[in-house]
Amino acid sequence: MSDFTGAEKANCVMWYEESKSIAQVQTKIRDIIKKKPPTPATIKKWHSLFKETGSVSVQKQLKSKKPKAKKTWVWLPKPPINRATAKRRMLKAFLNSFEEPPATESKDVDSPVTGKKSTPAQATAGKTKVKTKQETTV
Repeated sequence: MSDFTGAEKANCVMWYEESKSIAQVQTKIRDIIKKKPPTPATIKKWHSLFKETGSVSVQKQLKSKKPKAKKTWVWLPKPPINRATAKRRMLKAFLNSFEEPPATESKDVDSPVTGKKSTPAQATAGKTKVKTKQETTV
């Protein structure tokens, strides 16, 4: 079967509507258009398509898609800083530059047994038990 243009398909549908005979439509196609006629199923398909849509061309129906939201960047200005806040921040940074870093000293830990304060090393030393050779070789 050869390809048919939209006008040729429309003529086939018009001839089929007039005569209601597929044989007469195929004869007119051979005589007037000078092409090999389409099958009866194809002519009926074109006719039903024309009745449904008003067109003989097959168009794919596009599914309606949700529109995608466009990504837009909005640059918001920084909130204004009043003069007092700016001065306070500058003064704090200036004073912090002169301070020495704090020394790492051990913190005091309250001993639950004696109520006295001890360093973490002393607190953990009393809790651990060291096994001797005599205990392991029983």
